[in-house]
Parts: sequence; C-alpha cells; structure tokens
Amino acid sequence: MVKYWLIIIFASLYIVLAIGAMFYIIRRGLLTHLQHKREDKTSLQARVKDKISRQGFHGVNWQIGTIQHLVVFECDDGVERTFDVSESLWDTVDEGDTGVLTFQGPRVLDFNTTSHASQADAAYERLTRR
Repeated sequence: MVKYWLIIIFASLYIVLAIGAMFYIIRRGLLTHLQHKREDKTSLQARVKDKISRQGFHGVNWQIGTIQHLVVFECDDGVERTFDVSESLWDTVDEGDTGVLTFQGPRVLDFNTTSHASQADAAYERLTRR
C-alpha cells in the first residue's frame, strides 16, 4: 500500500514540475516577443560593414549547416548594430551597400539599398559597352 502512495506522490510532483517548466518557458519567450513588438520602428541611413555566417551541426542529420546569418550595419548615428537576418536579406546585400535600415528591437524589418542598384547599372553599362 505504501508503494502506491509513493508512486502517486512522485508522479504528481513530476507533472506539477513539468507544467511549471512549460509555463515558465512560454511566459519568458512570449513576454520578450511582446516587449520587442511594443518598441518603435526606427529607420536610419546605414552601410553594410560586415557579413558573418556562423555554422554548426544540424540536429537531425548531423551535417554541418549554417545556423546564423549576422549582418553588421554601420548607421549614420555612429552606432554599429548587428542583426540576425533572414536568408533572403542575407543573399541580397553585400559589404559596402548603403541604404535605409528599418528595424524594431532586435529584428530587421527592411533594408532598402540605394548603392546596390547603381552598381548593377554600372555593371550593365560596362558589359554592354554603351
């Protein structure tokens, strides 16, 4: 009879701890997300100073893969800001590109390049010899 009470007590304690841990993790992530959503959207003139790619092992197939794309922006206000960007933005920007950086908290919302288009026009003119 005593064994059954121990099993019930330990199972109940395990369930309470598991629910508490899940509540803590969800609350912590959700509060951080909501706090960043309340911040103002900021747009600044910026230049891409550096692109950093961090690699690590993929958890499922144990192959090396890129896990983080970091872009360092040098803004007109004198502050260097580093953001983890999406793969589509990573593919479209190069070091030295200038444009308008729009961000909200730690997230890049948009980067409209101005010098990238002029470089493409110059390359087109050079290649077509017009």
